[in-house]
Amino acid sequence: MMGIFVTTCLLTLSIVPPAYLQYASFAPFIPEKQKKWTVAGYVVCFMTEMLVLLYLFLSGQCSHSIFMFKKLYSLLWTPYFIWAITIIRPYFFRHIYVFALRTIFMLMLHTLIYYLFYVFIQLGMFTNSNTLIHYSLELFIYTISYILCLPVLIRYFNDIFRNDHALSTRGYWKYICVLPCLLLAESLFFVTQSVPNVIYFEMLVPRIIISCATLLIALSVRAGINQADAIYLTYERNDALAAQIQSSQNYAQSLNESQTLMEQFYEKRREYLQKLTKLISDHDYDKALALIEHIGLKLNQTKRQEYCKNTVVNAALTTYLSVAIRKGIAVTAQADIPDCSPAFSTDLSMVFSNLIENAVHASEKQAKSRRVLTLLVVRQEDMLNILIKNRFDGTVTFNEDGLPTTDAPGHGIGMKSLARFRDEYHANVICTCEKGWFSTYIRLALPAT
Repeated sequence: MMGIFVTTCLLTLSIVPPAYLQYASFAPFIPEKQKKWTVAGYVVCFMTEMLVLLYLFLSGQCSHSIFMFKKLYSLLWTPYFIWAITIIRPYFFRHIYVFALRTIFMLMLHTLIYYLFYVFIQLGMFTNSNTLIHYSLELFIYTISYILCLPVLIRYFNDIFRNDHALSTRGYWKYICVLPCLLLAESLFFVTQSVPNVIYFEMLVPRIIISCATLLIALSVRAGINQADAIYLTYERNDALAAQIQSSQNYAQSLNESQTLMEQFYEKRREYLQKLTKLISDHDYDKALALIEHIGLKLNQTKRQEYCKNTVVNAALTTYLSVAIRKGIAVTAQADIPDCSPAFSTDLSMVFSNLIENAVHASEKQAKSRRVLTLLVVRQEDMLNILIKNRFDGTVTFNEDGLPTTDAPGHGIGMKSLARFRDEYHANVICTCEKGWFSTYIRLALPAT
């Protein structure tokens, strides 16, 4: 009775480490609600399988043998996996990739432990009289070994998925996950087969080869993701530099235009004063007031637009909001942004540039009476709250991060840049499309200068 209970507990418990790996691979990128639901489901799966197996073994409906354990083992992972892909969405093909790699690792680990026990039996260190005790000990060693390897495995998946996070790679994972699955197919055939020990002994070399091939695939995937991420980062930086240069040029041009208008005004100031004096002396107050309004308009034209005290950000806001104004979009802008480090200012200016540009494109598709763009930046001590809103009547598809996605060629770079900004500065980003408005809300802590 005790032997059945211990072996059943170890069998059920041995499923938990690979199931946890399936969850931990995506844990850094999923909301807390998904994490809680995943863990709760795992607990339910574990308790249910434990009770069902104990009932089946104690009632005699299943034999308490090694081969029965192996058949059950091939089924016990299913509830965990189905629950993971149901709750942790939409990473389906990445789930398949994780499952294939962790299963190949599991089989290799089982084979190594089985091989060691086989060698110990041949050397006379163990007897072959009680196979259940041997299998319980194998399960115990396997579970401990898998737990010890978990940090390395989790780090691998976290690294590739973190770098992959801002890239549009769903199509990539759709095909790459097939490779480890093909390697896995051959190994899974023997799991449910009742074959002699000698065959299991001879499987060591093939499984080592399969494991090496899987390792090469895993390393190649990581290298490919890192290279793609580096290329994308270079492109993003070049794009940011080009946009920054363009904003600076436009801002400098506006300053030159303002200076030119100021010079023209000063050239005519004596003429304006003489006309105004004559109108007042002639008691023609209506024309005098009209002239004063004209002078005021000319003075306003000489002023350079200043949305905030941050020079770099102000240049970007001036450039892109002026484009919106020229296209007939009603702009409401208020920004309380202090001077910050050059790196942060540049990154923030890129975020504003991309978001305003997207808002302008969306507003152009609206009727002239509905072309509205609102930008509000409120500073609360060391926290910055950013809100950008524009009219939008279409449908928006959001990715797993809650950011809009698009399949249109050449589009979507702005949101990828926003995702990278969010991750680098630990910002909270919320995008919504409700009641004819598309809104982007960003909250982050100002970096120390």
